[in-house]
Amino acid sequence: MSLSSLWGKTFGGLQKIGKALMLPVSVLPVAGILLGVGASIAREARTPWIAEVGRIMAASGDAIFMILPLIFAIGVVLGFTKNDGVAALAASVGYFVLLAALGVIGLVFIGWMAPAEPLRITGDGGKAVHVEYDTARGNFLCLDKDGRTLAKLRASELNNGAMTCDGVSVAFVLQAGQGEEGAIALYDAGQGKLIPFPAARSRAEIKKIFGVESIDTGVFGGILIGLISAALFNRYYRISLPAYLGFFAGKRFVPIVVSFAAIALAAVLAVIWPPIGAAIRDFGDWAAYGNPAAAVTIYGVVERMLLPFGLHHIWNVPFFFEVGTYVDPQTGKTVHGVISRFFAGDYAAAILGGGFVFKMFGLPAAAFAIYQTAKPENKARVAGIMGSAALTAFLTGITEPLEFAFLFVAPLLYAVHAVLVGLAYLVTYLLGARLGYSFSHGFIDYALYFVNDIKPWLILVLGPIFAAVYYFVFRILILRFDLKTPGREDESVDIADLADVKGQVADDFARELVLAFGGKSNIRGIDACITRLRIEVAAIDRANPAKLKALGAAGVVVVGNNLQAIFGPRSDNLKTDMEEYLRTAGAEAELPTGAAAPKVAYQADELRPRHRDPRAPELARAILAGLGGSANVQLAEACAETRLRVAVVDGGKLDERALEAAGVHGILRLPNNVLHLLLGLNADQYAAEIKATMAG
Repeated sequence: MSLSSLWGKTFGGLQKIGKALMLPVSVLPVAGILLGVGASIAREARTPWIAEVGRIMAASGDAIFMILPLIFAIGVVLGFTKNDGVAALAASVGYFVLLAALGVIGLVFIGWMAPAEPLRITGDGGKAVHVEYDTARGNFLCLDKDGRTLAKLRASELNNGAMTCDGVSVAFVLQAGQGEEGAIALYDAGQGKLIPFPAARSRAEIKKIFGVESIDTGVFGGILIGLISAALFNRYYRISLPAYLGFFAGKRFVPIVVSFAAIALAAVLAVIWPPIGAAIRDFGDWAAYGNPAAAVTIYGVVERMLLPFGLHHIWNVPFFFEVGTYVDPQTGKTVHGVISRFFAGDYAAAILGGGFVFKMFGLPAAAFAIYQTAKPENKARVAGIMGSAALTAFLTGITEPLEFAFLFVAPLLYAVHAVLVGLAYLVTYLLGARLGYSFSHGFIDYALYFVNDIKPWLILVLGPIFAAVYYFVFRILILRFDLKTPGREDESVDIADLADVKGQVADDFARELVLAFGGKSNIRGIDACITRLRIEVAAIDRANPAKLKALGAAGVVVVGNNLQAIFGPRSDNLKTDMEEYLRTAGAEAELPTGAAAPKVAYQADELRPRHRDPRAPELARAILAGLGGSANVQLAEACAETRLRVAVVDGGKLDERALEAAGVHGILRLPNNVLHLLLGLNADQYAAEIKATMAG
């Protein structure tokens, strides 16, 4: 297998994982709204029944965060099995089997581990007690000289706390990020110093999860069992068994085999998870307490650099659900992760608030710079594209439609943008702003959680500053290096409107998409996330990225046999339209035999440039008639050398046979009653004649 082939398959697999993670992440907005807004209402309400409503909302949202590992297991398996319900059932069964098996196997394995030596602690009066860590149960035990347990404190409830043992106060001090092997020290009053307790976090802890004693693997355990369940489902969902076992054949076999696989996974995790979990926790402690400034900067830059490949969802998981620890003072529940901690009440955990700066202010300013540097004749078109993309970024925090407008044509701008993103996270953190969010860094999240944030007003100060930086940096670079951002192309290109499809028959548009991906037989898999269609094809050379852009894609990423077409928030609907169309599509959904990509076959004489076609006035009148007459035509202009771009009032008045007779070789339907008529190299002449006819 060649290196490029291996990379293509690896990228395809990572793509699928990234896409699968979007389903469980999509429940966070409702969980965040219920918990964040509900907690605020319960805290601030002066009327008892209103406070009770707030508590109900908060409890409902908290329930979603409690079952996140299970949600990830189900979400991941659905992403790999075309949303099959049996696969979701198998993953659910597998997750609970994993929990139970981990509890038993983990307890046995931890019992084999050499216990840490008890630590001798002296009080003010010189009296000594011994403290040790129970690796199996996750408790700190205070022992007398005969080894009897006098007091205990769960490690999960430790938060600079203390316990009294035989008259001696044993104080625990968190030292996360200070370079100690373990992150906990005990204060010895007799010696007047802190004594590190390295064993405190070096071993697995048995705790109750959904009422089952188990090792806590967090969302990673859910992701693993989801991946295994998906692999087993795809392998065995059509299995045949002997007649006397026929009831268990097919999909019914999958939960059975997943259960045994979960036991095997538990045996493996019992051995390897303690060091892995410790490493994840060490990273989380470093990011949350050790050097958060460096962590948020690295997070911002890397997240933007992974975004073009659709892999940023994988990078987000440890930050969202593992970084840092918070113990709810009311319930004693331990939560991890920036988002989870914020909605549990640890508002200082929201260290990723810098995203509001560049999404609400920076990128919209960059869009304005792109508009201002566009050629005068293209400004109207660019204003629509950049305006809608900037508004989407400001309101929702979805930035791909805007970023992909300049990513491929001006990679330098994107590299500078990634650096500015890291700077936005750094400055926001250093100035003490802590802002939570549940979906993305848009105005909607900003308004929803404003009352829970720390210094949210700083965004309104930093935002305009970064907007000015983005505007001048983008404007200077575009003009200095003559970057071909939208509206500055040497030739008019097919940058279609990024707005939702209006007036376009779904099946017609779906067919054009299918053909752009190489036809029905060339499509192996269809997926979508929030902003992009993710398509796996059999032969990449049959796909037509140029046509995808003409259909409205802000950009197309091609790696191996995988394509990502960025259509913005309507991507998931386009995926559904394609799937519905392909269920009944016939030969019309295939490219012509032997075609490498959907193109128009021109005659040899049409490919030779000509200054004038003597038939142009006659053909222009025929084309106008086929378009429904002059009154039905709003716009007619040449584009991409061989095409006539036309906007009509009523698409139903088109006469395709008349257009074909007038010399139109093909018709490409775009949103908002916009058409591309494929005419050959004299398209500019036909456009001029049509305008003259309409004016006369």
